[in-house]
Amino acid sequence: SRQEISQTVPAFLEYVRKSGMPVEQSEQADKTIYKVNDKYEGSWFLIASPNAVFAVFGTDDNEVLGHFMKIGD
Repeated sequence: SRQEISQTVPAFLEYVRKSGMPVEQSEQADKTIYKVNDKYEGSWFLIASPNAVFAVFGTDDNEVLGHFMKIGD
């Protein structure tokens, strides 16, 4: 639900910031993409739209990430 999404994203950001991991934020259409650079786990992403949230681990491949960008529409 939108309420769960509105709670999940801030909780995610709070956890990441408390852990000291750098986060890059970008916007694409109606989605916000958060890229986390974890020195132990590598790169992972949170892709948030008004209707969905996806967490993607272990890829910087734009083709793979693009699938999640389409699904959240």
